[in-house]
Amino acid sequence: MPITPSVLFGPNNHSLSTVEWQDADSNLIKKYSDLLCRFWGFSRIDRIQQVKAWERMSHNFRVSGILDGRVCTVLFRKQIQLNQWDALRSLTILFSQLFSRGVPCPRILETQDHEIAIEQDGFLFQVFAFYDGQYFHGSEVELEETAKAIARLHEALKDFSPPGFAGFGILKPWDAIGWAQAKEYLKQKQAPFDKRIQTDFPLIEQAINACRGKEFSGSRQIIHADLHPQNILFLNDTCQAILDFEGLRVDYLTRDIGNACHRFVRQSIVFSGRTWHEVLPHLVSVFLHAYESVHVLSDSELLELAHGMRDELLRKLYAKLVPYVQTGDDRLLNGGEWEKMIMLLQEVPCMEQAIHAYLKTR
Repeated sequence: MPITPSVLFGPNNHSLSTVEWQDADSNLIKKYSDLLCRFWGFSRIDRIQQVKAWERMSHNFRVSGILDGRVCTVLFRKQIQLNQWDALRSLTILFSQLFSRGVPCPRILETQDHEIAIEQDGFLFQVFAFYDGQYFHGSEVELEETAKAIARLHEALKDFSPPGFAGFGILKPWDAIGWAQAKEYLKQKQAPFDKRIQTDFPLIEQAINACRGKEFSGSRQIIHADLHPQNILFLNDTCQAILDFEGLRVDYLTRDIGNACHRFVRQSIVFSGRTWHEVLPHLVSVFLHAYESVHVLSDSELLELAHGMRDELLRKLYAKLVPYVQTGDDRLLNGGEWEKMIMLLQEVPCMEQAIHAYLKTR
């Protein structure tokens, strides 16, 4: 069912700006306390907390204790997506390069044996410096600072090219035949959610038609590929860190810029408390003007941003639907993720109009 225009750019699960913690499971506390004392040299662990609510599966833990005779707080992380030594070594090199270029990012704390991680029970564990702060809230100051930080990130990633590095995340392209097969499959299903997905196909087909015949013409480089409000930490209007680099891949830069612009602008709309009709053009202008103060875009690159938004969302929707069609596995469709992506897809034409307006006045 198409979404009513009046509810576009409304809150979603990435609109929560407060980082909340709760005490970890007692078994995990015992296990992780032992690892931290044995490998990182903590003399005492006072508290271990895990991120609350829907972020709980992130396997990030805030640890307070005594290290080198001082009270300190660190972030302890069980690696799930990047559970390979080569990937962590590449990421370590990247973080070092980003720091040298003034890009705020995670800082790895080595073990007592100067290792970047330890391996236990088939998983890699790391410790990072803890950055106090909250997720991107949506003020104009934060929006400007975020756009500048992302532009500096892109400038630094352009020069990061270790031999053979293709990225960590691979989001496969969609294809029209696959979408058509999914549509036919769903016609045979009668469950309420199947019917719900069927009602979204006119919007999906509209987006497919809008992408058809369009090619990216901008530069290809390593991109972050997962820039959204809960992957940026702020403290007192200052960007503390850009987070979650597990999706790094080689792709078109305009894809990353377009999706970042969409996700952060929509959060600023939520923060403003006003209707998107009132503030969308202004906030798009704020983001793009700030980004271009660091990295200037050509007219053709600006016109390509909306195509990047559509194509990326179609890729994500396709990646969620294919396992369901092929095996009946609906895990990627649960928890409101499908509905969120559909909402974002319906917002793209509005973003496109606002970008065109910005282009006329720059």
